[in-house]
Amino acid sequence: MNPTAAALLQTFVAMSVFYVWVVRYPAVLADFKDFDLPDTVRDLVGAAKLTAAFLLLGIGPIDGLEVYGAGAIAFFMAVAVVMHLRVKNPLVKMLPSMGLGLGAVVVMVHYMV
Repeated sequence: MNPTAAALLQTFVAMSVFYVWVVRYPAVLADFKDFDLPDTVRDLVGAAKLTAAFLLLGIGPIDGLEVYGAGAIAFFMAVAVVMHLRVKNPLVKMLPSMGLGLGAVVVMVHYMV
């Protein structure tokens, strides 16, 4: 993959995570209520996703952790799809998780090759 395209995808995935967990936080609250998960789980997932997004952007004291950030985001997006399926949400509610998960996998593979 072209390094510029990989960097753009990497930035898009990370910024999308930030956008959802900061700007669209009321939607996150509603989703976790629908998923019937405790607030503690929501808060831990949010902290982990935001940390993964920082790692994906290469922000931090250690270089080379982008692949771990991408892997963590891909994992969380896969779990999000499973949770949407569990509560029988329509496909349109799952598409963002699927897209960001796929984007994270592509970035992860780019860093591993």
